[in-house]
Amino acid sequence: MKEVYYFSASLSPLNDYWILKELLKGDVKVRVVDIYDLINDRDKDTQVDNAQVEIDFVCNDIDDLKKIINIINENDIAFVPTSDGIADYIRRRLAAKGVKLVCDTTFSLPIVDLESESFFEADLRNNSLFDRVFWVLKHKGLSGFLGHCIDYFNAKSPVVFRTPVVITKNVGATGEPLASGTQLNESIYLITSGAKNHLSYKLVRNASNQIKIGHYCTVCREEGLPRVIDEDYFVFIDQALPVHRDASRLGIDYLEYAEDYYKSLQLFFEKIEKTTGKKVVVALHPRTNEEYFKNFGTFECVKNKTEELIEYSSAVLTHYSTCIYSAVYRNKPIVIFTNDLMNHHHDIRRVYDFSERLNCKVIDSDNFDGSNFNEYLKLDKNKYELFCEEYIKQCDSKSGKSIDILKEKFKL
Repeated sequence: MKEVYYFSASLSPLNDYWILKELLKGDVKVRVVDIYDLINDRDKDTQVDNAQVEIDFVCNDIDDLKKIINIINENDIAFVPTSDGIADYIRRRLAAKGVKLVCDTTFSLPIVDLESESFFEADLRNNSLFDRVFWVLKHKGLSGFLGHCIDYFNAKSPVVFRTPVVITKNVGATGEPLASGTQLNESIYLITSGAKNHLSYKLVRNASNQIKIGHYCTVCREEGLPRVIDEDYFVFIDQALPVHRDASRLGIDYLEYAEDYYKSLQLFFEKIEKTTGKKVVVALHPRTNEEYFKNFGTFECVKNKTEELIEYSSAVLTHYSTCIYSAVYRNKPIVIFTNDLMNHHHDIRRVYDFSERLNCKVIDSDNFDGSNFNEYLKLDKNKYELFCEEYIKQCDSKSGKSIDILKEKFKL
């Protein structure tokens, strides 16, 4: 009998487990494998418990993981994260056994071109390509710059530059069968999360099979969301940038920016409130501890209600949160801004990915007096419609229901 396994590095927030949620809603029996401790560092991350999901297996170490892999059979189906390291090892081991692999991701934007004007500060837009390349190198570091270049050429070239898989010494045991690149690519079914393409991920570029399912902001959207804040407000989508686990996984430490970062946010919010007469509410990142809200001073903070806050907001303030998809889908004005930390952040390009595609000017909040804030509240309807069409609504099912697509594709 065909079994369905779901390898999860985290079971919340919504965008981390929406496929699992859809499977369970569709009465599909799923065996959930918790690999949280193999990927995350509990000292640097806060796990959000999810009472809706029952865990079948917990992998505390590599030996536990290998035991699970050994019981999965040919033609079984496994949902596996798209990341490198442990997740890549799982994919290659299972592909070698003939297991069908399903991967999904929430980011679906191709990268911004190096020559794109929107990627650069105003005083660099008329400079030479060399000056622009140096700007990217300065802000992303050597490894980030090289990664940007490889992504760029992969997006432009029909020949994909593939980086070799690196298996840690604790995982890659001698004699373990690992799938070749071709075998792996043929085994992966990539869920495109509402997008026509996923050029920002090498795994997606190389995958042979694509399953178009609408973005999770549409698939999992609940009707009749309750209002959380009574008065008019703007909502800031907190990404916990100084302490986010993605940075620590890459060995990057932004803690030195933390104090100035949160002071900068508060000053920016104060200017907005003074200019508009509307309050700013903070939608806290779900992976933050109980004391984290204190970083925002007297500003009202709400946790685990991000979709509700977006639903009734006057506008959404953000750097590059995936919640931008929800804001676009709901036709909310989006104010994209940077500050000193964001300008040095390894993912600074994503700010300009969204800026270019939505025609949203980027505010440098450290040098913003708030006087012309209302100008940033205008939305480009044509850009929003195009964004929805290309990155949110692409779907293989006429019903628009992801579970129908999955059941049909895998005979569940």
